Amino acid sequence: MQNFSEMCKNIIKKLYDKYVLQSDKELNQNSEDVKNYENTEKENITAIVANTLAILAMSDKNISISGGSKRAKLLDEILQKELKNSKKIVGDGLGTGLIVSIPYSVDNGLGRKIYIDTVEKNSFFVTGIQGDDITDCTVISDYKHYKNSKYIRWTDYSIKDNTYIIRQRATRDGSEIPLTDTLWWGEIEEEIRIANVTQLPIGIFKCPTSNRRPKNINGVPITYGCEATLEKIAKTLSEIEDEFELKRTFVGASRDLFDKDSRLPKNGLFRLFDTDVSNEDMFTIFSPEIRESAYFTKLQNQFSILEKQIGCSRGVLTDMMTMGATATEVRKGMYNTFSICDDIHTAYMAYLDSLLYGINVLCNFYNLTPSGEYKIKYDWSYSLLEDTENTFHQLTEGHAMGAIATYEIRQFIKPDETEEEAKAKIKEISKEKAEDGNSIDDILDNAKKGGINYDDPRDHKQAPEDIDAED
Repeated sequence: MQNFSEMCKNIIKKLYDKYVLQSDKELNQNSEDVKNYENTEKENITAIVANTLAILAMSDKNISISGGSKRAKLLDEILQKELKNSKKIVGDGLGTGLIVSIPYSVDNGLGRKIYIDTVEKNSFFVTGIQGDDITDCTVISDYKHYKNSKYIRWTDYSIKDNTYIIRQRATRDGSEIPLTDTLWWGEIEEEIRIANVTQLPIGIFKCPTSNRRPKNINGVPITYGCEATLEKIAKTLSEIEDEFELKRTFVGASRDLFDKDSRLPKNGLFRLFDTDVSNEDMFTIFSPEIRESAYFTKLQNQFSILEKQIGCSRGVLTDMMTMGATATEVRKGMYNTFSICDDIHTAYMAYLDSLLYGINVLCNFYNLTPSGEYKIKYDWSYSLLEDTENTFHQLTEGHAMGAIATYEIRQFIKPDETEEEAKAKIKEISKEKAEDGNSIDDILDNAKKGGINYDDPRDHKQAPEDIDAED
């Protein structure tokens, strides 16, 4: 009997005359990685690590699109919606090894719009590659169970001679059928060709963890290679539960204490004993203390080993050691985690650049707005290492030297604003201050000299009122 990977490879060969480049072993491992990450029946350490790192990496970020054109504005609107899912995308990508986002466009009766479909790596099949670039792939884009049959929609994406080709096919129980024979996909175009496309316009987020091999098409989970430690952690967690369960309080009751119609409560407090001996000889008690401290020390040590294997600092699974440490020492102690977050940022930027390129391609094809230049601006938080008060003083000193623009300081205080918004707000404030005889530059100079003091310039509530008049 065919397994799932063999079935998929054979169907793709019949539908598109293409060979899947991943081996059966790789495809089966992809399915196993997704299954392990999605497991909610027990403690999922991989999911905990992946989502913790996703929160650390993607919190307090500012990503926007500038350009001033209608196209840039539309792309930024789509981007801001997509960013709401950024932690989930990164968490899922770290937990499984790879996740793919594919832009598409439909007219749902309210006008044509751009949407984004997310595909897990067990539904992603690579059929063409050039160097490190994927040029051809097929995905399971949808599936339905109906009247004891399984319907699957397969979508093939490829680049050939600078032409982007999208082909849709459908199968019922493994056999090809026309899209129009289904209840759900009859309105979908079977083939679309878009010219002047230079790369596969889909977003692929790949976990930065090394697979310890020269090639890494599939990506590997953040805990790849840590299986032995994960098993030890799972065993320790189980032993802790057993330890507390075995030490549960109970009352031993002889059957002689109850008449024939009596029943023991079903709450586990009472246990029935059939015995002919006297109560004095009924129990021999040896009751050591629960080994809580030993077990949790063991667990913390195993967590610490896993953190080292992953390459992150203490504080992801273990408690941070901050007693007696200075703020500078604490930040230095987070350097490994910061380095992983930096790798995650790099992977996410590659993913988002390709995804937005694909969205722009569809905007051109469907003529959603006039074509226009756009620029993606990434502003990542460095709070794991950064002393924000010191950084603010560096910015104001740079401003006094003429090396830093005023809008850059405002964006540091108001990271959610684009460059254009920051500049516009500064003009507005400068105009207001000019009436009072003070310019925004005068205020910044006063801040540099220590005239303004607050704990964290990123905290809007504590930001100097003279700089941000709207607060």
